[in-house]
Amino acid sequence: MNRELQAVFIAAGMNFEDVTDLWDQTEFAGLQPGPFDSVRMHGRHAYLQREEHSAFTAEGETLVSKSRIRRRTVFVSILAVILIVPIAAYGGSVFDDVADTDAHATGIEWMKSVGVTAGCGNNNYCPDRDVTRAEMATFMYRLSSVVDSDGYSVFHDAAVAIPGATILTLANIPAGSYVFIGKTTFNNATASSSSASCKLMAGAQFDQVRATVAPHNWVPASFTVVNTFTTNGNSVTLECVGFSGVTANDTKITAIEVNALANTGG
Repeated sequence: MNRELQAVFIAAGMNFEDVTDLWDQTEFAGLQPGPFDSVRMHGRHAYLQREEHSAFTAEGETLVSKSRIRRRTVFVSILAVILIVPIAAYGGSVFDDVADTDAHATGIEWMKSVGVTAGCGNNNYCPDRDVTRAEMATFMYRLSSVVDSDGYSVFHDAAVAIPGATILTLANIPAGSYVFIGKTTFNNATASSSSASCKLMAGAQFDQVRATVAPHNWVPASFTVVNTFTTNGNSVTLECVGFSGVTANDTKITAIEVNALANTGG
């Protein structure tokens, strides 16, 4: 498998570009000039633009060999970069033929730890062996079972008076790592300015919005929290306080589970 085809497969699989025909170069007419001098006016041009995500780098200052075979050691590192997976520091040799000082050791370690590759036998990885199309398909198939997600959401469209209120609760969330997204709209129905403050709470993590709302006016608010629950039966709440006359309206909390993402707090 060459670098060109690899770019197409990965980009198509990760939905980087919304195109109906992967092979129609007219889709990419507005993308010239390209990032590399060796990729010009070609049907797969857009997929080689993935270098902007730091997934692909040139062999020279401006050249990338689109026909060069991608070695196994580089292929797994690219998959990890494409997923923007936070990988811990390399912990030591996982295969006898992968040196601790190898630039791709961390990516190889992560791919082994999540079950994408078990090596090529005898505790070796064969890092310089070519990646066949069959192996590429197997790697990506296994990877799809690692990075999966479930979604949960709750919505309340009625106005809720704010002073000291829990506006909305998303309950019964199982163990896992999540991105929580909340939204609401502050409405001030009085003739004077009033303030409100809301927090989206997920375990010890929270996101807070404070707003002053003009008389007879609306202010939208959104929240994002990342948290990992280690047990089942969890709840996430949107809690608000404020002056009288302000209500929370059209409130929603959504939880998106993303395995393989680690919460670093904040």
